[in-house]
Amino acid sequence: TVKEIEESKAHGGLNNLAQELQLSLAETAALVREVKTASSFTTATTTGATALSLLQTQSSRSIITFSKAVDKMLGGGISLGEVTEVCGIPGAGKTQ
Repeated sequence: TVKEIEESKAHGGLNNLAQELQLSLAETAALVREVKTASSFTTATTTGATALSLLQTQSSRSIITFSKAVDKMLGGGISLGEVTEVCGIPGAGKTQ
């Protein structure tokens, strides 16, 4: 359930949840995103949310980079629905 996923994540982070589910970190992150999306949509539709409010909620989501420093600098990750340009000196690891 959503509650169980949140509890597991709260007690040991995403790594703990990945171990419990026997999934890779990327698969676990994708699963958490899907569960959050599904639960927010269900909650929104049962409370009578408008299409605009759903769009605004969706546009505030982001893709985590698994780098705390980068995620913090980007305000939580790379924003969905926006263009994010990463630049730097050659060999800095931009294509990682």
